[in-house]
Amino acid sequence: MLLTRMRGDGLYDANSELQRCILEAVAPLINYAAVRVPIPAQRTFSIVDYGCSEGRNSVGSVKKIIHSVHERDPGKWISVLHNDLPMNDFNSLFENLYAAPESSYLSTGNEEQIRAGSKIFAFASGASFYGRVAPDDSVDFALSSCATHWLSAMPDYSICNHIFHGNATADEARRLGRVGANDWKKFLHARADEMTSGARMVLTMAGRLHQANSADLYPSQNLMDLMNQTLLDLVAEGRIVKEIYERFALPIYCRSVEETVAPLQDTHSDLINKFTVEYAETHRIKCDHFERLRMSDATWYAHEIVESLRAFTQPVIEQGLFCNSFRNDEHLTAKDRGTVASLYSRMKQRVAADPEQYDLEPVSVFLVLSRI
Repeated sequence: MLLTRMRGDGLYDANSELQRCILEAVAPLINYAAVRVPIPAQRTFSIVDYGCSEGRNSVGSVKKIIHSVHERDPGKWISVLHNDLPMNDFNSLFENLYAAPESSYLSTGNEEQIRAGSKIFAFASGASFYGRVAPDDSVDFALSSCATHWLSAMPDYSICNHIFHGNATADEARRLGRVGANDWKKFLHARADEMTSGARMVLTMAGRLHQANSADLYPSQNLMDLMNQTLLDLVAEGRIVKEIYERFALPIYCRSVEETVAPLQDTHSDLINKFTVEYAETHRIKCDHFERLRMSDATWYAHEIVESLRAFTQPVIEQGLFCNSFRNDEHLTAKDRGTVASLYSRMKQRVAADPEQYDLEPVSVFLVLSRI
């Protein structure tokens, strides 16, 4: 099983400009949901951030929710649970929470508020969000951005001739679609148990433009093709074992809007009376930061977009192509590290040589749900 952690030691945060752009784009929906969610009279208001990673971006979104709640109920006690897998870099998360008071939602740095006693408490959970994370009927606001497109596991030989499911055959796409649908239902069932009546959930996830599966539905497919071709070059040079490459694929499934809402609207689904869909649309994300670089500095542009890709692909590349049971080795050798470094440096060279051919403008599904 591939465990879909992000790069740690602050490297994910440092290369998550795209994720920040997505959260900026979804901010109006976060505000929409925050002013409509019921505030409990007799207990703490509970927020859960599912798939927090190192937290630089999601901490800002949580801050917006807290501000909205305190505008309506200034004295409300609030708890925030940041959730991710056990191997997540929670140390960097806590640094974002406690060492950066100017951007954190916590009251650190304000002595008067500290003496009075903070009404906001932060917690962390190291568990898969495809299972339970919080107690029954305890969550008032659920937030998840750039996380639920990651699969709980990727079957071997899922895609034989590529690493990304946009290039899967029709049969491969159907099999992966079933895996993606099962994971999505697990996520929704767990949230249905955890969320209170009237609670809101705002999600973003990598998506595709239409229900059909084909490479032209993924605007950033060119970068996936570049990564795949560079890996094939390393296979041809004998630096990656061909049989291992053929077993490997990125454990990502980009859903269409139709797939996203299907289990919530199908009259035969056991989720039919769990949530109301308040918003469900695809958005093509453009980051001005990347576009300015592409027009002005091809080398730096190549560095930025490849490092953005590296931030969420390197751990699964390392685990899937090097540290696996097929090779019977759970540790990277110096040679392996050199091969991984070569993968991303070659990608940068190719992007810099032709920056117009490569963009980072993915499709994202934005979803707002209300717990019935």
